[in-house]
Amino acid sequence: MNLHGQVMNLQAKPYDGTDAYTHYCRGHKDARHAAAELAVKADAVVDAARAVLAWRVDTPLRGDLRDNDSSRKALRALAEAVAAFGDA
Repeated sequence: MNLHGQVMNLQAKPYDGTDAYTHYCRGHKDARHAAAELAVKADAVVDAARAVLAWRVDTPLRGDLRDNDSSRKALRALAEAVAAFGDA
C-alpha cells in the first residue's frame, strides 16, 4: 500500500469514558503522530535510495553500481528501509 493509502487507513484507538470532543482531539493527535511516523519511514527510504544512487556509474547507457563495500552497505540499508516501511 502506498503512503497515501496508509495514512488514509490509520485506525483510531478507542477511548473510554470521554466526551466526544475529547475523543476527537485525542484521535486527531494520535493520527497526526501516526502519519508523522509513516513520513519518517518514507524519508528513510528516500535517503537510502539517494545513498545507493551516489554509487551509480555515471556513464551514458549504463546504470550499474560501482561494486564496493560502501555500495553494498547502501543497498542493504535501502532494503532494510523498504522492509521497515512495508511493516508499517
